[in-house]
Amino acid sequence: MQKQKTIAKWLAVILLLTLAVASYVALSAIMNDRDAGQNIAGAQDGNDPNPETPTDDDQTPDLPPEDIQPPHIPVYSQFPREAREIAGSKVLNIGGEGDDVLLDVISCYGKDMAIFSSTSEEYDVKQSGLHIATLDAGALTSTTFLAADEEYLGCTLSASGLLVLTRDADHTYLRLIGRDMSVSIKREMPRYDSYRLFTNSGILKLYVADDDGVTAYSVSRTLTLSKSNRTASIGGARVVCILPNGTSDLIFLQTESGISIYTYSTNEGFISQNELLNCVFRQIMPIMSDGRQTLALLASNDVGQVLFGLEMNGKQFARTPLDDVPTAAMIKSGSNLLVVSPDKLYTFCSHLELTLSSDVATDIAIGDDFDLRATESGRLYSLSADGLALLSFDNSQLRADAVFGGATSAMIFRGTMGNCVAYSAADSDFEDMTFGKADVYFVIDIDSQI
Repeated sequence: MQKQKTIAKWLAVILLLTLAVASYVALSAIMNDRDAGQNIAGAQDGNDPNPETPTDDDQTPDLPPEDIQPPHIPVYSQFPREAREIAGSKVLNIGGEGDDVLLDVISCYGKDMAIFSSTSEEYDVKQSGLHIATLDAGALTSTTFLAADEEYLGCTLSASGLLVLTRDADHTYLRLIGRDMSVSIKREMPRYDSYRLFTNSGILKLYVADDDGVTAYSVSRTLTLSKSNRTASIGGARVVCILPNGTSDLIFLQTESGISIYTYSTNEGFISQNELLNCVFRQIMPIMSDGRQTLALLASNDVGQVLFGLEMNGKQFARTPLDDVPTAAMIKSGSNLLVVSPDKLYTFCSHLELTLSSDVATDIAIGDDFDLRATESGRLYSLSADGLALLSFDNSQLRADAVFGGATSAMIFRGTMGNCVAYSAADSDFEDMTFGKADVYFVIDIDSQI
């Protein structure tokens, strides 16, 4: 009996062990099936013999690294912005955080405008490219974006409004800008090397030049462009000046050999009138001689300056060399013409005959890059590494009335705000109002301050 009880106990133990093993096998199978399902839904195969092991670098940190800066929020100007009184001058600056370079100025629609290029994307502009700044009654009232990747070529005020000429790598563009500063018409034409817009007797023409020669387009009020079938066969020329001569246009071309002078009319086309060899065009001025209109043209050459007397058709009647004169400019004095240089004054009568040569005194530092110029109204100035200097000449003395340091491009003009100076500079005398690397500056009504 005792033996039977012992056998029964061992049978019970074996049964319990069997049940435990079976339960373990069943549970293992269930776990394997669950893991297999996870691998199908995930990114990694459960049978990969080289599964990736997460590292510390793969873990997302709780906080961003300290060297990650918050995104830059651009700052834009509020218009209008009034001119500031600085050292007795009324000054406006135009630009942004980048480089802003003055290209041109023009007065139209009763306002003054500055055309400039910019690499900026904030303050007065919102993207890089060509822009037009509008100034009214001593305040900057707006800036208008013109184009992103185009080169400025020129502008003019036509019967239709403000025309602006640009080009890119493939084409030339002519835009009509309305009073609201929006582009109302845009025309496309081929690309050339040199351009000049000119109006004579209400007729607008666009002269263009390249290696094939010089030709003209007539421009209608709606900017329809009609190309002339006449061409001046002079390659590589640059159109530097155009003057009216009755119904014809008198055209001055700068070439490698000198200055070529042509007349152009719709009926006769281009007619060569004169060639001034080995000369570079500097300045031209109308002058009355014996009751007739003539021209005085100042040019430079390898040995100094040359003054030419020209008829209105470009024919030469006088020539006076001014050797050893590195730079000079012409101004009028009554019926006489004065050619001013840093150390000499040359006086010419109305026939453009030299009547007097005298010394000039000056306390201006004259460097190798000193370049004496004159505006159409007779204001003398110079632009050099020292900046822009407004000059005056009186009693055989050349003096500086005002100097604007750091100026790299400059224009002196009479606008709606009086006689003004516009220039661009990186190291300006008005650094406390500069936005970025280089701004454009307007100094308003300069004659009241010098």
